[in-house]
Amino acid sequence: MLHLSNASAIILGRLENCIIDCARFLGDSVIDFFDRKEFSGDIFTQIEDVIGFFKNHLNISGMITGNGLK
Repeated sequence: MLHLSNASAIILGRLENCIIDCARFLGDSVIDFFDRKEFSGDIFTQIEDVIGFFKNHLNISGMITGNGLK
């Protein structure tokens, strides 16, 4: 019987405790936040969701190009 390694379980989204938390805070304090999201699933979906969160909360114009994050 074959078993998934931890790395492959993270890539496939099989581990429930592999999540990414994102938050946008009000001002310089980390006490009050404006928006907070928690992303789960496979690592590729999480990365796309985090990029979308960043794009929604950037106060300056810009463009993320290429093949994504490196």
